[in-house]
Amino acid sequence: MTKVESENLSRETRDIPVLASISIFIVSLLCIVGVIWLAFFLFIPKGSWFNLVDGSSMEPTLQDKQVVFTDMTDVTRGDIITSHFPEWLVEKDPSRAEVLVIKRVIGLPGDTIRVAEEGIYVNDQLLEEAYVSEENKKHTVVENAPRKFTLAEDEYFIVGDN
Repeated sequence: MTKVESENLSRETRDIPVLASISIFIVSLLCIVGVIWLAFFLFIPKGSWFNLVDGSSMEPTLQDKQVVFTDMTDVTRGDIITSHFPEWLVEKDPSRAEVLVIKRVIGLPGDTIRVAEEGIYVNDQLLEEAYVSEENKKHTVVENAPRKFTLAEDEYFIVGDN
């Protein structure tokens, strides 16, 4: 074997462990990602998901373009959830039909909601919203929304923090 052949052979044999190491790393990484995704889909409750905040309606709690995890399995007052627009808004603008919004739950099934200039009342109690700035508390009126209503057993009243 000539010196040139010997050098080429040793260079090739040196490259084999490096390539094998890279291959093992890539396969290991793919396995780890696969296990994480499998665990996510097996153990994360249905109705829970990661969402991208689009807009400022939840500021200061959530910021535009922030990624949040919402859990819709056991909704209680004060939870932040995703939902579709209400029918009366979709009727005005059909493009909103498939859009998800991120809002805070303030009314639960069976609650009576009253929207007034001084704030929102839930079951005749003024809602204390510590997460809303004093400036934004002055803007509680929702245009074209009913002023007083009782939620059905499958309805929630949701609003933005802003």
